[in-house]
Amino acid sequence: MWFARGAFRPWRVVTVAGTALAAASTFVAQGTYSAIHAEQHEQATRPSLSPSFEGVLDGTSTTLYNWSQTHKCNTTLFEPQSTLELEQLVRLAHKTGQKIRPLGSAISPNAVAFCDEGMVSLAQLDRVLHIDVEQRLVTVEAGATIHDVVEALKPHNLTLENFASINQQQVGGYVQTGAHGTGAAIPPVDDQVVAFKLVTPAHGLVHVTRDNKHKQLFDYARVAMGCLGIMSEVTLRCVPLRTLVERTEVMTRQEVLKGHMERLQLHRHVKYLWFPFVDSVVVVTCDEVPSSVDSCKAEQCPANGTNPTPTPTVTASSNRCLAALQQIVLAEAKRVASTPEDYDVASTQIMKQNFASLRDMALAVNPLDVNHVANCNRAEAEYWKGIQGVTNVGTSDQVLAFDCGGQQWVYEVAFPVHDASPKPEQLGDESNPQCEASTTLNALPVSTSTTQDLCAQTTDIQFMLELLSRIETCGIPAPVPIEQRWTAPSTSRMSVARAYQSSTQQNPSLYSWVGIIMYLCTQDVQQRKEITQRFTSEYCGLVQELMPRYDAMVHWAKLEAPKTPQQRTILNRTLAQQVDIETFNHLRKQLDPHNVLGSAHTDALFGDI
Repeated sequence: MWFARGAFRPWRVVTVAGTALAAASTFVAQGTYSAIHAEQHEQATRPSLSPSFEGVLDGTSTTLYNWSQTHKCNTTLFEPQSTLELEQLVRLAHKTGQKIRPLGSAISPNAVAFCDEGMVSLAQLDRVLHIDVEQRLVTVEAGATIHDVVEALKPHNLTLENFASINQQQVGGYVQTGAHGTGAAIPPVDDQVVAFKLVTPAHGLVHVTRDNKHKQLFDYARVAMGCLGIMSEVTLRCVPLRTLVERTEVMTRQEVLKGHMERLQLHRHVKYLWFPFVDSVVVVTCDEVPSSVDSCKAEQCPANGTNPTPTPTVTASSNRCLAALQQIVLAEAKRVASTPEDYDVASTQIMKQNFASLRDMALAVNPLDVNHVANCNRAEAEYWKGIQGVTNVGTSDQVLAFDCGGQQWVYEVAFPVHDASPKPEQLGDESNPQCEASTTLNALPVSTSTTQDLCAQTTDIQFMLELLSRIETCGIPAPVPIEQRWTAPSTSRMSVARAYQSSTQQNPSLYSWVGIIMYLCTQDVQQRKEITQRFTSEYCGLVQELMPRYDAMVHWAKLEAPKTPQQRTILNRTLAQQVDIETFNHLRKQLDPHNVLGSAHTDALFGDI
């Protein structure tokens, strides 16, 4: 849905009514921060704010859903029209205690931005402010979408260093949650930030850079889930605009193991799509198109050996590639059709659907039956086998983006990559899944014993083989894909892919990201509840059993708030072992002593202040 000034808002507005809150100076600023005090002289010289904003907080009573409609929020939404209005809003919220949790595009699966007591949207603060071509820097307002930033950079032959799967995130949320793409030599997006402006409740506007005065705040506030202040402007590092060529190949699990680390080093971008119950792995690589064929490595050169800019070898919507998925959906349409005419109408529509839609339709037939899901996975493997070769050519934002499919639950973890530890059977009881072996599986092409026989050399592949073995042993109806990507570490202290470990550990040079999904491919309320239950309690549980041994941490945008006091205690203890929560909360108390930027979700993760 598109609104004024081109601001993208995937969250749904259901009800709207005006509200207002008079400002009262019932709280006083607390805490000190020497780096911030240096900015106070600038505050005094700034122009006065809009008179209409003085003394009143105007918001809208609104019901919001995140993109997958897995979370709902009844809240008061504030939408400042300028940075000056944002500063005034934050100052008044600090005085009154009104919650103003910062909202981006509400794409996060866990709706980390949602707060029933109040939220602020930066959708109207969406300008690209400055492009420094010589220094390869772009400064934008935090409400600008990645799509709009990229389009503004293209005339200058620049682009951003990496991209996640979609491009409609607002820059502020994109940075604050530590979004990432894939590329073993490329860090998450927060590490591409060189400067930003932070509007804080206790200390107003702060200009943050990596210099000595701001180093601690720079390191902690880039990935802060909006808890330390509201990013109003961000300066990002850019790279030259290049054409990428994407190649897709389907391998067996054994074939993936061969040359795995060399593959990560050779290609600029690599991702694996693992298939539960099927001995297939989709390997997708992306590289810059070389200036001449003679200068490129053999694995990167066009297949024809002559044209330095290859073209896709097959149309992804080809019926030949989609036939197996179409057959599953057509069979169900025939089963439920009342008349031959009804089936003819349905089949005509089915044959018009693209890959992502067909996958949703096929899974929707019986999304929690493990044998049906395994059959859908085999059908999807046929699709990928049919499109092998050069599958995309274009600029990086065009090639690295992909169709994530329909509404879905997502759970993603990141962990450092090292040499593999002993094989699972050598680790004792801790390696055994906490489930009963499924007795309902039909004959499947991949057996647990086959998977366990594979010997991984590095922890990223070992993690995947263990996870697949557990899925197939427990009979989890896990659809394709289990997506695996890689990044370099980030210097942000709160990054999931943190560069800094404890003094007893070696700092990692490579992180692997593994994401599991279950599609909410039906609108039936009860069935969606059942899918949610299987995903959160069983599927995520298998991943959680593996996490301690791999020092894995959940992506901030996928980490659900604990539901019980016991779960909260365990999570708080785990997070404290992985990131410096003590320093983070110290900064929260200094910058937002009344926690107006927080929510029940963030309090559950980091504790009260």
